[in-house]
Amino acid sequence: MVSSWELTGHYINRGGTVIKYLCDECGHHNEVKYCVDKKVTGIHVTYLKCEICKVKFTCYVTSNKVRKLIKDNKKLRERKDLSSNEAKQVVKNDEEIESKMKLLKEKYG
Repeated sequence: MVSSWELTGHYINRGGTVIKYLCDECGHHNEVKYCVDKKVTGIHVTYLKCEICKVKFTCYVTSNKVRKLIKDNKKLRERKDLSSNEAKQVVKNDEEIESKMKLLKEKYG
């Protein structure tokens, strides 16, 4: 089992195996089920919630701009003929995504 804090960015189902996490608060083993709290401002707070003690563990926070950057990068990465400028843009977008998500988590997490 991994701590809930180590699950940020992981997927629920990998190869048919359900991932579980250990609640840092009560020690219960929970199945990973991401919940999303969508704010009116376009902020999405993705979190895990313990089935027993109901404590929420924020995984990540995104804004409209961050989600657009993620979508743009996904499209670029799917292409096989990236120019060097496009490859640099992917790296730049990744850095911006990471920076913005860190600030959002500090504010909303």
